Amino acid sequence: MQSNLTVTGYNPAFGIKTNKDFIKAVHNYYSGVEYRPWRAKIFDKRVIEADEKLGYDDFELVYKMGRFNSGNTHSLYAVKEGMEPVLIAQKDQLRKLIEKFRYLNKHELYTKIHKAQVEQGLK
Repeated sequence: MQSNLTVTGYNPAFGIKTNKDFIKAVHNYYSGVEYRPWRAKIFDKRVIEADEKLGYDDFELVYKMGRFNSGNTHSLYAVKEGMEPVLIAQKDQLRKLIEKFRYLNKHELYTKIHKAQVEQGLK
């Protein structure tokens, strides 16, 4: 039996999601502090690539800014419901965190998330 039904507009994603706050912070940085708005397009391509290829579709990359000693810290966490946040990268400048995100690979992400899952007794 053949079906005449077709699925349109379905684009499955198999990668890690990137939080809107991180994207907004990077866009503000590139348009304000560094004033290189063309770099935001390169960053957006990397966000799409991470969403499609890095795996961990049930995780989301979340950006947090905090204070440590006398300076700021910029952190990127992988967050999943029912699990403690996993620190992916922590830098003293947003520029350095952006660079870390741009070159984040699947193996490094797997290593950090798997280690956290073992430590939390989930694997």
